[in-house]
Amino acid sequence: MQQRTREFEAATLALQKLREAQPAPTQEALDVAEARQRAARTALDTSRRDIEMLANLESLTTASVGRWKLRFDALNATDADRRREATAALRKGLEDTRVWKTYASGQIAVVQAELGEQAIRRERLGQSPEVVRYEAAATDSLNQRALRMQQLEDEIDRVDRALRRWVDEIGGTVRELPWSERAALAWSQIRSAARSVWQFELFSVEDTVELQGQKVNVSRGVTVGKSVGAALLFIFGYLIAGRLARRLERALTGHFGVDPAQARTVRRWSLTLVGFILLVLTLNLAQIPLTVFAFMGGALAIGVGFGTQTIIKNFISGLILLMERQIRVGDIVDIDGTTGTVTEVNLRSSTIKSFDGVAAIVPNSTLLEGKVTNWTMSDPKVRRIVRVGVAYGSLTDEVARRMLECAQRHGLVVKSPEPQVMFEDFGDSNLVFGLYFWIDVQAGTSGQVVMSDLRFMIEKSFAEGGISMAFPQRDVHLDATRPLQVELTRRAADHPADAS
Repeated sequence: MQQRTREFEAATLALQKLREAQPAPTQEALDVAEARQRAARTALDTSRRDIEMLANLESLTTASVGRWKLRFDALNATDADRRREATAALRKGLEDTRVWKTYASGQIAVVQAELGEQAIRRERLGQSPEVVRYEAAATDSLNQRALRMQQLEDEIDRVDRALRRWVDEIGGTVRELPWSERAALAWSQIRSAARSVWQFELFSVEDTVELQGQKVNVSRGVTVGKSVGAALLFIFGYLIAGRLARRLERALTGHFGVDPAQARTVRRWSLTLVGFILLVLTLNLAQIPLTVFAFMGGALAIGVGFGTQTIIKNFISGLILLMERQIRVGDIVDIDGTTGTVTEVNLRSSTIKSFDGVAAIVPNSTLLEGKVTNWTMSDPKVRRIVRVGVAYGSLTDEVARRMLECAQRHGLVVKSPEPQVMFEDFGDSNLVFGLYFWIDVQAGTSGQVVMSDLRFMIEKSFAEGGISMAFPQRDVHLDATRPLQVELTRRAADHPADAS
């Protein structure tokens, strides 16, 4: 091998010097140098192929020795699993033999093609004796290589025939086994097939790990077993987390006096957080890297991102609302003309129940970005006004006293701040008074109901005190340059005789 390597290097160097020589060498000298290099290269390739063929023959011999033991186990082993594994190994040996035969056939075809090209070169006329000698040496090397590959193919055929005979023999032996052993062997095969499906690799992802201070890229496969195990682990973990979250909700409402709506919001958000953490832990325990989600590809990831951007936007807005606590369950808010009580703050949207009982679903991003009036953010007390117009000539002090007394007697009007009566304006046909009072809306008090009650009470009090409610009045003046003529006439129906 070393001698042929040195010969090839010497022939290559001689050809290179000849091509660079000045003056230019003759064509015959170049042909001799090229033929020498070709013969040396062919001899070197043949030596390499011989070494490779010997290694292949050694592998076949070693495998054959092992297959004799497999044949013995497949025929005589008492353990069904051991017989099944031995039979499966022999069948796999048949598949390996097919690969070997394909390889040997391909190599023989390559050598035959090279021999054909070599024959064409040798048939050229006018070649010098030295060129003919080198071409003959190259042909001998190729024939030797073809002979070695043919020997390898014959050995592979012999191994293939033996394996086929053994597999057929094992099949006949299995049919002669008792039904219990055949059932055990069938069960073993079923378990093996199930194990193969369980360990089937769906796809693999590249992951980077740090090993002794250096980052190394490793490939991690995601199998059916890992996927199913991760799904079951997440489902059972989420069910347990849901039960704990419901217990937390009951504890908040029963022991800590938290409003049920707020406790329900805390339960949902805590369950969402636990679900996210559980997902990460499940993937970690199942040894599924987070980079597995990158296999979807850039285009699909962009499409999913655009499709879910509104959901993610509302989800993040809900997190900000939960942390800032500027809008909480039970607050009375006014947004886009909708006024009501916040009953739920969910992951994507919040529910606002108006005073007429209609529930409005508002996205969390609207609550965060839009103009929202929170009546109960700093103080649950809200001011209301009841305006009353009385006739001119009424005693204003008496009017103010009676209106204030009505507010003080109403049980839902808060005492602090105290209600006030304001003389607001001289109207066209009445004196306008305004009763300013405060109510606690967080306690469930309806401002419309309180205002209606106060109007009933004021009307009754004014009637007892002789105070008149004003109504619009108009004086009509006629300005004429001469007296107006007035005529009295009767309808025709009042004089039937005249009508006839």
